[in-house]
Amino acid sequence: MLIVEKRYLSRDKLFGFLDHVEKNDNPFLTVYLKPYSSEDSAETPGSGTGDLPRVIKDALAAGPVSQEIHYRNTGACVFWCESNESYIVLPPLPIIDEKSFSGKAATEMLRHHASLEPVIWLILITWGSYAVCVVKGDILLSRKLGTGFIHKKHKKGGSSQKRFARRTEEQKKDFLRKVANRIEETVHGYPPDHVFFGGNRLIIKPLLNYCSILESEAARISKRFPEIRYADKESMQQAVETLNTAVVFTIRAVPEKPD
Repeated sequence: MLIVEKRYLSRDKLFGFLDHVEKNDNPFLTVYLKPYSSEDSAETPGSGTGDLPRVIKDALAAGPVSQEIHYRNTGACVFWCESNESYIVLPPLPIIDEKSFSGKAATEMLRHHASLEPVIWLILITWGSYAVCVVKGDILLSRKLGTGFIHKKHKKGGSSQKRFARRTEEQKKDFLRKVANRIEETVHGYPPDHVFFGGNRLIIKPLLNYCSILESEAARISKRFPEIRYADKESMQQAVETLNTAVVFTIRAVPEKPD
């Protein structure tokens, strides 16, 4: 039976964690796994390799680990020790190479990965609010925040309801045009390595139709989607912090009690 404990680590604390792992003299199997490529929810990083030990596959498939893997979609780094604690690390951004090492914990790839400072576009949007920023590591390069008025759904029926519906649709289009312009102004001159959305998923597709620069970078839009209720300065700061945070699972194997 596997006991799983989860914690979130900032970039600095992640380096401290790697220092701790390096001091462990026990032999490790270190495995770097790229993100899953299929929409199959049962797939895990490395499931296409077919040569992972069964115990590691079981750990990756454990409920809390599997859920976080599929939400973040950044792959995983596994430090597996048969005689002591093992660790599964989900880095802030996707792992690009799959490799494995035996012996002392091989932290170099993860250290290098965590030290990178890619340019990220973050677009948070709900109907009526938006927050757009460009960040590089912990540095905020550009940002714009704002609101837009959109009528709530009209409860009365008949021609009045239809009139309100038409007005609301026009207000939504005006809002999307406004946000598209703000995005263009905010991200201009900062080619992205990654693009993240947050807020209302249903707005992404229509927004792309209004924002050519965003449409041109559609291939860089991450499947990871920070959850927010309202796009403002606070939610933007929280989302940036989340994007720079790693998840570390500590795995302990506990012998099953005989019946």
